Amino acid sequence: MSASAAYPVVCAQINTIVGDFEGNVKKILDAARRAQAQGARMLVCPEMTVTGYPAEDWLLRKDFCAQCALWIERLREALMRETPGLAVVAGGVRMTRGGRRNTLYFFAGDGSVQTYDKRHLPEYGVFDEGRVFTPGRRTLVVKLGKRLRAGFAVCEDLWFEDVARQLKQARADFIVSINASPWEKGKRAEREAAVIGH
Repeated sequence: MSASAAYPVVCAQINTIVGDFEGNVKKILDAARRAQAQGARMLVCPEMTVTGYPAEDWLLRKDFCAQCALWIERLREALMRETPGLAVVAGGVRMTRGGRRNTLYFFAGDGSVQTYDKRHLPEYGVFDEGRVFTPGRRTLVVKLGKRLRAGFAVCEDLWFEDVARQLKQARADFIVSINASPWEKGKRAEREAAVIGH
């Protein structure tokens, strides 16, 4: 458990499988039940949790994206039924008029949903996101409890100054960033330094 005593947060490292929507959602729900039992007020899951990551060419299929939308709604309904009051952050694909988005979903404890679309899409090493996603343009800051304000980001966003700077200008007290990148020794300290430097 992490964050402040006033708003305890649990981070779930979930091993998702690309295309296993039902199984991935079940893992999120299992983690949500455990988090709430521990006294958490928010659960944070990885990038593209619902679809699995990296989904690559599956994302080019309309039926794949439609399945994600269906399971996002099923997840929202199940969270309201099974863990009311718990906020949950998870990732998935979202189709918009502007294109296909790598989206962070913020499921509030009251059943409402807000979204944030990843703004910086990596195209190096194992990453090929610019080919399948359209970048987002806006920030997301959500009030948690009585005083805290959380800003949101997705993985690569934290390596660019604009996202952290804009979240600071929007009076975010801290940043929640969901990731699905390969583990690398020392990366946590680099991430923290990058954000604090902004």
